[in-house]
Amino acid sequence: MKQQMNRLAHQGEKIYKQILNKLLLEAKGKFAAIDIQSSEYFIGNSLLETVTRAKEKYPDRKFHIVRIGHRAAVSFKHRCKP
Repeated sequence: MKQQMNRLAHQGEKIYKQILNKLLLEAKGKFAAIDIQSSEYFIGNSLLETVTRAKEKYPDRKFHIVRIGHRAAVSFKHRCKP
């Protein structure tokens, strides 16, 4: 399973780098779900919207998810209270 996820991430990043300039022009800050089998991608304003669009076309596939122009698709900020 871990090997499969590593392959998905590696292939997804490879495709993302190939289409990054185009995505930055048309959808910076939005989410993209990349299908590594077809190299097709789906754009949305939210993570849920993006994955829903991708799953409508390819319900049994897994996708590489990115936030266009960001280092990570999501982040979790941890705040410690004194």
